Amino acid sequence: MQYSEFVFDPECRYITSPFIPTKVLGIIRLSFASYALFVLIFSLVTDAHFANRWFAYFTHLTYIGLCAYFFASGLQTTVYAWGDKDRYLLRTWPRFLQIAHEFLWSTAMSFPPLVTLVYWGLLDPLLPTFTSALASISMHAVNSVFCAFEVFFTSTPAPVWWYAVPCDAVLALYCGMNYIFATPELLGTYVYSFLDPGVEGDLTAPYIFGIASGEVIVYGIMWGVVKLRIKAVNHIQRGKHKRGGHEMLPLAEISSQGKKRRRWWGSKGERDSFIEPDHIFFPQPQKPALRLDPDYVATGRHA
Repeated sequence: MQYSEFVFDPECRYITSPFIPTKVLGIIRLSFASYALFVLIFSLVTDAHFANRWFAYFTHLTYIGLCAYFFASGLQTTVYAWGDKDRYLLRTWPRFLQIAHEFLWSTAMSFPPLVTLVYWGLLDPLLPTFTSALASISMHAVNSVFCAFEVFFTSTPAPVWWYAVPCDAVLALYCGMNYIFATPELLGTYVYSFLDPGVEGDLTAPYIFGIASGEVIVYGIMWGVVKLRIKAVNHIQRGKHKRGGHEMLPLAEISSQGKKRRRWWGSKGERDSFIEPDHIFFPQPQKPALRLDPDYVATGRHA
């Protein structure tokens, strides 16, 4: 079966896991999203006295993005796992929304570790009360736990490497917007002290450059970790099936004719759900080679 048109995520990586059943994965993702939404509402309500600057914090903006990613991925996974296996919502969306989901994943992969590193390494963590501690730990520590789960325990592919450029551009744009927020007509103060030239002096520019560089480094590290996870899973599964007498191609491989390979993990129902007419079926048992008696070949009769 030839594919003449583009098929988004042909191996359903954004909605599956090599270690967790698809239904359970959907529940976990929606649970993460629900917890993140609770924390956002809780923080906004308890910090209502400075609600006018709540959305000016990069921490809050990235946590909103993380919450949105888990809701989007959780909904996609749940619809696929609990409904019709042919109903993969992302494939029915316009291409620009598919790209938006890929970019959202790149921010969910790289922003949480950066926020955690900057908060605990550069800023002074404030945990005086239970309410502030809950919000701070959830947004500056648990966020990286959620990120690590996606990186290590799902089949989500690595985003394209050059998404690091728009991610860094978003961060640079945010830093620039802080100087607009600091005008008397708006907030009248800087959200983060390291952006205030009156506090840091000549160190302000190095701080900004360091954070921008840190985003590129973090993106590269997380991108590499995802690539290594994919290679490790492929290697382990290939070894298992070779020992079992089967010949198996890695999950990541797609033939030049556009034919999809069969997934080799998960329940039988999950594996079969990836098979459509005219697809190549894997694994296939290796048949012993036919051996002919040399006398028979030479004389045309049995020896």
